[in-house]
Amino acid sequence: PDMNIKYLYYRTIARIMETNMDYVLKMSREEIIDIVQQIPMIVSETNSLEDILDIINSYREEIAVVFVDYIQAIQTNGSRSYSRHEEIGYITNQIKAMGKKYGITVIFIAQLSREAERTNSVSSAYIKDSGILEQEADMIFSISKKIHDENDRFSYRRFNFHSQSNEIEISLTKNRHGSVGKLIVKVDVSRFMLIDGINQ
Repeated sequence: PDMNIKYLYYRTIARIMETNMDYVLKMSREEIIDIVQQIPMIVSETNSLEDILDIINSYREEIAVVFVDYIQAIQTNGSRSYSRHEEIGYITNQIKAMGKKYGITVIFIAQLSREAERTNSVSSAYIKDSGILEQEADMIFSISKKIHDENDRFSYRRFNFHSQSNEIEISLTKNRHGSVGKLIVKVDVSRFMLIDGINQ
């Protein structure tokens, strides 16, 4: 994953215990190991398509959801006689096909291009390197934090858990089987929890 494994587990523990990171960081190594062993989660730092497929195949009876963070960082060991755009399309289709085969939900986390920052907007059209992600996805969510600019207008930036702002917008911009919309939610940043939401 894009996030350090240890930090990912710390966040997960904070969420499970409904506490903050300061408390988790003060826990003993033995306490952390005991909790980690009970978390039904498999984490790998690989960025290899082949490794990801092997993991899914090996744990197919135990896995309900696969998160790939983030899709543009994944590489394939095969020959690259095609563009990076085409390679991401191939990687996406391979993982999606295996998920479909075993009835596993696949969630790809994707990087946005710099154009999203420049225009202060979040759109699936700004997914970096590959329009095929937009084409193949059944659903596309975008997450952004809402901040006021100097003219008291809302503008959009990529969400950062370290921000003092605790209001984010989750937009469903594509839904192959239903309607789209957005949700404004408040986040307890210290515990990584959604605490409130208003449909729009």
